Amino acid sequence: QRAQETQSTALEHMYLLLGFNALVLFLTYLAVSGHVVEPIQRLASYCRQLAKGNYDTRIDHPHGDEIGQLAQALNQSAGTIGKLLRAIAHERKELQRTSAMFHGVARNAVTGVFVIDGDMRFRYVNTKLAEMFGYLPEEMSNALSVEDLLISPDSDGWWHQLAGHTRQ
Repeated sequence: QRAQETQSTALEHMYLLLGFNALVLFLTYLAVSGHVVEPIQRLASYCRQLAKGNYDTRIDHPHGDEIGQLAQALNQSAGTIGKLLRAIAHERKELQRTSAMFHGVARNAVTGVFVIDGDMRFRYVNTKLAEMFGYLPEEMSNALSVEDLLISPDSDGWWHQLAGHTRQ
């Protein structure tokens, strides 16, 4: 009888300990879920928004822990990217406007107008300049350089010395 009472008491203590362990595990789960899992799920959702190009969205994580630091870094990055994209869009509009103005002036110019790159190759030639040299504007801007028009094949190399390179 005494052994059964001791065994019964031991079982009660084991069940109490098991219940206590279950309670501790449940509370741990709630704490981890609230402070780790849910913030990471919100960060993942936020990252999906950023991947879609929504750089105006922000994530709020009130804690100063690592997840909060990551959220703050993502917010700053998104803000910077958003500003850069807006600046690029503005500059693109300005470039299109300026380009349209330039082409309008160049098409109607009574003199030759051209744009060359660093290799002295024509990138833009208006009709008047092309007529002056006996070409179409597309021929000059697609295939010719300043050297092709101004330097004869039997020159003594002064052009290359002036331009800072040697003929190949």
